[in-house]
Amino acid sequence: MRSLALALLLPAAALAQGTQTVRGTAVDADTGAPLVGATVVVVGSDPLLGASTGLDGRFAIRGVPLGRVALEARSLGYAPAVLPDVLVSAGQETVLEVALREAVTSGAEVVVVAEARDGRPLDAMATVSARSFSAEQAERYAGAVDDPARLAAAFAGAATAGSGVQDNALAIRGNAPRGVRWRLEGVPIPNPTHFAGLTVAGGGGLTLFSGRLLAASDVFTGAFPAAYGDALAGVFDMRFRTGNPETPAHSVQLGVIGLEGASEGPVPGTAATYLASYRYSTLGLLMPLLPAEGGITYQDLAFKVAAPAPAGRLEAWGIGGLDAQSDVPEADPAAWRFPDRDRARTEIDLGVGAAGLTHHAVLGLRAALQTVAAVTAQRTALTQDRLDDALALRPDLRLRSTDLRLVLGSTVTAKTGPRHVNETGVLVQRIGYDLGLEAAPSHVPPLAPVAVGEGASVLVEAFSQSRVTPVPGLEVTAGVHAQHLALTGATSVEPRLGLEARVGPQRITFGYGLHSQAEDLRIYLARPDGVAEPNRTLGFARAHHAVVGTSRRVAEATRVGLEAYVQRLVDVPVVADSSFALLNVRQ
Repeated sequence: MRSLALALLLPAAALAQGTQTVRGTAVDADTGAPLVGATVVVVGSDPLLGASTGLDGRFAIRGVPLGRVALEARSLGYAPAVLPDVLVSAGQETVLEVALREAVTSGAEVVVVAEARDGRPLDAMATVSARSFSAEQAERYAGAVDDPARLAAAFAGAATAGSGVQDNALAIRGNAPRGVRWRLEGVPIPNPTHFAGLTVAGGGGLTLFSGRLLAASDVFTGAFPAAYGDALAGVFDMRFRTGNPETPAHSVQLGVIGLEGASEGPVPGTAATYLASYRYSTLGLLMPLLPAEGGITYQDLAFKVAAPAPAGRLEAWGIGGLDAQSDVPEADPAAWRFPDRDRARTEIDLGVGAAGLTHHAVLGLRAALQTVAAVTAQRTALTQDRLDDALALRPDLRLRSTDLRLVLGSTVTAKTGPRHVNETGVLVQRIGYDLGLEAAPSHVPPLAPVAVGEGASVLVEAFSQSRVTPVPGLEVTAGVHAQHLALTGATSVEPRLGLEARVGPQRITFGYGLHSQAEDLRIYLARPDGVAEPNRTLGFARAHHAVVGTSRRVAEATRVGLEAYVQRLVDVPVVADSSFALLNVRQ
């Protein structure tokens, strides 16, 4: 759903001429090294529109007609690629990052044809059940509401699992939404949605940031590569784009979602760029004018600053959101349609955020080092009172929860040649927690402790994976992921394997992975009898994923594919002598 633009500052020449500039950077897909002398052209333009990259890998194509265009990128020694359906608009310049993979060829003469990358994952280690999505797609898909999570519901194997249009929870191949892991700029982050977990664990109302801030990002729906852990169902691996390095652009928009202001451009007097967006809920603005008790408000902020740094670039990024909701009870018992809800007074105050620094160091064309340092936080405060049969309010539920994590990680990428690439990395999270959950048994006061705990623990993840191309047309990816949670002593070692064979226009793929996931902290800290913590020794829930697929190119930018998916869940925590498992938990 498109919002109504109230004000937009843009170059007058772009409006007058009906053209715009497309600029960006061409890089090596594995190391991120800038490609010098690469060419990027607008497919089908006459006269030909294009540009070559300079020493920093940057290019600028001026005078591109407005609308959707296809770009073709080529560089000596690399397989060419086509970016279809690039949106060129009058409002602001289009800024892209074009990643090319080193070509593997044999024989005296080889004709290399550019292949459209639409939907193919950015992670070159992924062979099955993965695809990329862009900001432009978040706007184009019906029902996406500029929300990346809702956009993924249009992908094969994913479906909406929430309680209606107000929830963006996703069930990936039948798994509960809580089995999805979110990552931003290579860092695991809390569920980045407003009112996260209130109706469905793993879902929420709306993603904390506008899809227009996204660079091309990946969604994994099974047998994901070894770099990704602590997830049973799928992974959202998101990146923010960098701001325009040449031309500032600012906008203010008002729509059903809320009031949004955005700005991007070069940082004056430096070689850095910035990108920022702030939103405030429309309902929050209107509530004082409405004849209603209670209400809902939210606001969020997202930003990214990128600057040159020794051997590469440094990026500072962050997201944050504040939510508030209040409900008042219905005083007339005859009007109670849903007694548990209608007779309750509820006050909810939520906050979630993440901020970090990412350093990308390019160590020549054959190696790269990425280092991240970040902090993530999630806070929940909930108070619920309930009308008893005498219509007197009694305490029913009290929840205070703070999860503060310090994250440090590093990944090394090394190429011995176009036939072999290795990635090895480690990620450490220090988890500080403060949890207090009290509830009235059967809605009868007084309150009794359900889960209580304060302290810190550590979650360590490590991985190594390689992509090998023994012969042209055949790729093998193999790796292992391991993780350890100090709070419970649980350890998991998980093999991953992927194969991709190309025979003419046909692709045949296979993937296998063992995946595991830690539970929510409140599960480990639960005290069923008010004293003991029997879940302190729980291990990880695990899932074996196996995927076989095939796809065929039927047109220049169109593929038809089919996948068969099998999952086997093991070591899932259950309640003894019952049919209840933690997979059934909705909140």
